[in-house]
Amino acid sequence: MNTFTRLTTAMITLSSMALSAQAAQLNINLNNVKENQGTIKVAVYDSAKGMKQYQAFEVLEQKADAEQLTFTVMDLAHGDYAVMVYQDLNGDGKLGRNLMGIPNEPYGFSNNPRLMGPPKFAQLAVNVSDTHISTNIELR
Repeated sequence: MNTFTRLTTAMITLSSMALSAQAAQLNINLNNVKENQGTIKVAVYDSAKGMKQYQAFEVLEQKADAEQLTFTVMDLAHGDYAVMVYQDLNGDGKLGRNLMGIPNEPYGFSNNPRLMGPPKFAQLAVNVSDTHISTNIELR
């Protein structure tokens, strides 16, 4: 192997090691899943703009088959992320609401804020600055 090839290989290896050292993992622990039916849908947002426009950074879903579930988002850059969760009981792919616009399917947010009106990114933001971060969300 010539010197140029060795140097290039070493630089690529070091770059990938540096990138993987900066990547983080967010564990989303969901509690209080009362009904073992439907699907749990998780939307992770990486900005206020993305959340306002319903453009999730990552979307995860899993069958609602236990009272507690954990979702994991891998390879995150350090920064703030907001998590919104709901249980789609009727399978229509959206959060059900009553005539007044109040959700009638279980839902929850990172930081478990008590809200009047739609949440703001800053209220839900979880700072991912370590390699493994967890957030606990209670369905209501």
